[in-house]
Amino acid sequence: MYGVSRSVMSTNSTLESTTPSRHLPLELVEQIIDSIKDDMSSMQTSSLVSRSWCLTARPHLFRQVFLYQKPDSTALSLNRFIDLCSHPHSTLHAAGIQVFGIGGVQQEECWALRSFFLWLLSVQGPKKKKTTMASRLFWNLSHLELNQMHNRGSPNLHIRLAWSVFFTYLAQIPEFCNVKTLTVTETTLNAVSDLSQISPLVRLEKLVLGDVWFRGGKDEGLVANRWVPSTLKQLDVSGQKGVHRSQVFAYFATCLVLEELYSFFPLRESTVVLQSFLAKRATVTSHPLRRCTFQLPAPRSHLDLWEEGHLSELFQSYQSHFNAWKDFVCTARIREIVIQGTISSADDFFRWIYPLNSDDEPCRGSRVTKIVVTEGEWIVANPRLSWDKLDRVWATHSLFRALKEIQVVFTSLEPSYIGLLLASADGTTMSTPENLHSAMMACRGDGFGLLQQAFPLCSERNLFKIAECGIR
Repeated sequence: MYGVSRSVMSTNSTLESTTPSRHLPLELVEQIIDSIKDDMSSMQTSSLVSRSWCLTARPHLFRQVFLYQKPDSTALSLNRFIDLCSHPHSTLHAAGIQVFGIGGVQQEECWALRSFFLWLLSVQGPKKKKTTMASRLFWNLSHLELNQMHNRGSPNLHIRLAWSVFFTYLAQIPEFCNVKTLTVTETTLNAVSDLSQISPLVRLEKLVLGDVWFRGGKDEGLVANRWVPSTLKQLDVSGQKGVHRSQVFAYFATCLVLEELYSFFPLRESTVVLQSFLAKRATVTSHPLRRCTFQLPAPRSHLDLWEEGHLSELFQSYQSHFNAWKDFVCTARIREIVIQGTISSADDFFRWIYPLNSDDEPCRGSRVTKIVVTEGEWIVANPRLSWDKLDRVWATHSLFRALKEIQVVFTSLEPSYIGLLLASADGTTMSTPENLHSAMMACRGDGFGLLQQAFPLCSERNLFKIAECGIR
């Protein structure tokens, strides 16, 4: 929020004193803004050129607004946001905020949360065009993010209060009730049944839960009365852990229209939960689970893994879980499976397929349609490794007949590590930001060439797509 708020303050003061814009054609201004829309720093600078530039830039500049507790309290963030929106030259009203985030509400700050919602419900504007502040600000809202609703100091009353207060007032604001995506992260609730309080979100299509904890045990007495979104199509629990993920699976098992599931690589216990999840769905609906995305666990050190010439202890502990996942895939009949992970984790994960012939049908109706390979720069750092088996499986095995894309992501890395990669290749170490950026782009280009050589069968099918890279 603070990067946005400083920009707004500067923009408001500039608009009051700026001279008319240089006479550039509006079409040219729009092209310039569109070309830098993903660079927030450049967007903030361009908004200070003139009023016309600000009006053109604001839909991109204020697509996302977050009110979190860092570095100050959430109450201060809320008050600053109210002041900014109340300024006579504020550009926020017409910006069309798409993503709005709020969080870190401490026990003593619940009054500020109530005041914020009352302000949103207040009627403003001329007599003939009076509307609530919420409708003026959030007319284009589609994504709501909640983070650390409990923060610190965790008596039960406080945890339930922050969560309940938010959704009690939210139910009175149609612009919030109509959001299609809800993300909840780093939040502690009393029990999984507290998720029923999101019931005002009548058009919710995607729910993302990341590190959401439930203090209580099972809600066996509340299972029959739980609320399940009738419009929910995508459930992302990739950020959930252990029993908390299993509780979410059990809670949403009867969601009738759920089509897509995002999860971390299922361990043995969660694989059982997944099978139970699909079995329960089969009893209440014929609507199939169309798509599943699984994230594979990455080894702690790729270099150690291959220099020692054997599987790491981490992967050895996961072998039984691979077998459980294989059994799940063979019976689930999932039409689209997306696998995410490093190249080494994928190589070990599909090791159970290597002894099979391409004509075997071990997975029946299930098909892998997309593979996302993370940390693609590691392939550049280890060009001598052989991926013949993985190439053959991805290109010919029946499980991958519907494979349309292998996306390779060059992860944002520490500059020192990028320099280490280049030092191993040409004996030099580049440390300047410009050289590091060039090094990363070169790494990206080299990676594509190495992929063509290491995976000739997949290359013939034109499966590889290189994602953008970056530097931290």
